[in-house]
Amino acid sequence: MIISKGFYTAVSDLREYYWDIDIHRWGIESNSELVDSVGDKYNLKFIETGRWVPYQKKTGTMDCGELKRRLAPLLYMPRHKKEIDSKKDIREVIDLLVAQ
Repeated sequence: MIISKGFYTAVSDLREYYWDIDIHRWGIESNSELVDSVGDKYNLKFIETGRWVPYQKKTGTMDCGELKRRLAPLLYMPRHKKEIDSKKDIREVIDLLVAQ
C-alpha cells in the first residue's frame, strides 16, 4: 500500500505496483510511504526509468491500528471505514482496498 498526504494506492503485489505506470505518475509523491503486508515501511526514491522504488532499508514498522488511523481521513464511503475497522491485520486491510 502506498500512503501519501491526501490519498492512498493499494496494490495486490509488487509486480502490479512495478508495472502500473499510472501509479508512478499519479499515485506517488516525494513524501509517500510504501507499507507492505507485514507492516514494514519504506520511503520511495524516483529513479531514471521514471519509477518510484523503495529504499533498500525499511524506515520503520506500522501496526494495523496506525494504518487504520492514517487511512480513515482518506476514505470517502462510511461503509469502507466500518469494513476496515473490522479487519485484524494489514494484509486484510490491503485485500479489502484492492477488491474495491
